[in-house]
Amino acid sequence: MLDLELQTPAGEPLAGFDFGDVLPGTSSAPLAFRAANTGDTPHTRLLAWVEQASTADGEMRVSLGGVAVTGTAEAPTVLPGLAPGATVPGEIVWLNPAGSLGLPVDSGTLHVRAE
Repeated sequence: MLDLELQTPAGEPLAGFDFGDVLPGTSSAPLAFRAANTGDTPHTRLLAWVEQASTADGEMRVSLGGVAVTGTAEAPTVLPGLAPGATVPGEIVWLNPAGSLGLPVDSGTLHVRAE
């Protein structure tokens, strides 16, 4: 079975990210996570993108396997595949621009799909 799961660095299923309070003009501390092939079929590649309605009130930035995820749903960032049981580390940070009105309005959504 082809299966992919986002996990904490300890291997627990990850439901979401909490960046805490991020003041205008600063960024959050990087949060670590990993993508894991929890199935029994190798993934030939991973497709990743961040979906955000607007970056005016902040921006979620992600790297996976040391590669910046800059793609879109129409043209995702392509990453190498994963063998069964293999993981790839990731890092995510929230940037809150100077002059914003405070805490993030649109936190964004990270999408990672295996093929």
